[in-house]
Amino acid sequence: MSPLETAKKIRVFLVDDEPDASSLMRLILDSESDMETAGSRTKVAGLLDELAQHPTDVLLIDLTLSGEDAIEAIREVKCARPEIRIVVLSGCLDPIVLRRAREAGAAVCVAKALEIDATLQAIRNA
Repeated sequence: MSPLETAKKIRVFLVDDEPDASSLMRLILDSESDMETAGSRTKVAGLLDELAQHPTDVLLIDLTLSGEDAIEAIREVKCARPEIRIVVLSGCLDPIVLRRAREAGAAVCVAKALEIDATLQAIRNA
């Protein structure tokens, strides 16, 4: 086996209310030699229970979830599971909102408009 095959993969849990975006991200993550999808949800309700059932290294969460407070979810995850690194994906580039996400516990915020390599790098470096 090569070193990449024996190395521990980064387990990424996805939260995005757009099923197509989530499916595409799952395909991309699972095609990376050093990553795998731990699970996914379309809403934050029940997220802590899901994370308890799926070993997770990185939570990749959309900041603009329909009718839900992603920033509060970030705060709850960091409180309950501080070992999980959080990467925020957002179409919202408002510096105040992004600052609130980082204050809540996000390691990094990535604009959805960036190329996928920027998101993958953020996951690796979170």
